[in-house]
Amino acid sequence: MKLIQRSGWKLLQRVKLQMFFAIPPESLAEFIDSKKLKALTYADLIPAGSEEEFLITTPGKEKTYAIPAAGSLPVIFYNKDIYEQNQLVIPETLTDFVTNCAILKQSSCQPFAMSLTEEGLFDSFDFAAGILANGKSLNGQKPEKQDFKKLLDKNTGYYDLLGVAMELSLDKENSVKGHQALLENFAQNKYAMICGTTEDIDVLNECMSSSFGWFALPGEDYTNAVVWKANHMYGAAKKGKSVKEAKKFLSYFLTQKNQLAFSSEFGMLPAVRGIKPDDEEIRQAYELVSGKKEVYFPFFQIMSQEERTLCAQNLDLIFSGEVTDPEGFLTEWIKKN
Repeated sequence: MKLIQRSGWKLLQRVKLQMFFAIPPESLAEFIDSKKLKALTYADLIPAGSEEEFLITTPGKEKTYAIPAAGSLPVIFYNKDIYEQNQLVIPETLTDFVTNCAILKQSSCQPFAMSLTEEGLFDSFDFAAGILANGKSLNGQKPEKQDFKKLLDKNTGYYDLLGVAMELSLDKENSVKGHQALLENFAQNKYAMICGTTEDIDVLNECMSSSFGWFALPGEDYTNAVVWKANHMYGAAKKGKSVKEAKKFLSYFLTQKNQLAFSSEFGMLPAVRGIKPDDEEIRQAYELVSGKKEVYFPFFQIMSQEERTLCAQNLDLIFSGEVTDPEGFLTEWIKKN
């Protein structure tokens, strides 16, 4: 498997110099709009005879502009010892999650924490994406629902985002800068829960002496969605001289055997269905994603940089509790976009 993977990456490097390259997920929309991308069909990319579907698809469209190659699942990590000391169970709804936080406030440990970005804003994208994907739908409130979907693609959970953010009202003075520092503090039992992704599992296994677990952010009883964070996506330039070779490489790379090798090497979730990763926790996360009715890209991966900056600033105001009228604030934000 290692030999297969290495030979594949040699081919990737050779093709990459000509016309094949990785696309930052957050730039995908602009890249498609630039019309520099070859419209590739599933028939071109899936190995002959394979009936496997890609984990992430675009409903209603036959063409795929970029292929997700590996990803991760945004999750909430929790300290098992702290949970046991406070007689808590893994939450099944967002209300349960907030209730756990309220109970933990009575202990000496901070219930939940997020890190700050270099700009001093809460790094809240993964956490907010989980809330929106699994929150209440806005039945009977079509105008707000449509506006929100326009801003944040398919995600819902308008009121749940407000409720959870205002209940938590995180304190910036007690927050650390950078995700790595957040992981280190969690490993030192300073927080009961943090937001992260399945890519953090290996880091925590190395630096955390206490027992920890994870769960995907829960939603309402009727929700059945999950957020899949694409870490690597590939596309082919329309006027490249080696489009045929690129298609062959993608077909080669997206076989179950090579996807398993890639997943094992880098601890990421495969992008092709029907694979059983070797790592137990990665396999558990992958099965969770595969079993969900709907799978979303996080909204920040489909937004322009300008929209993403605005979103980060506004989410920061909400999670920090600086907004006195959160519902009115978010409504006005949506109307302006």
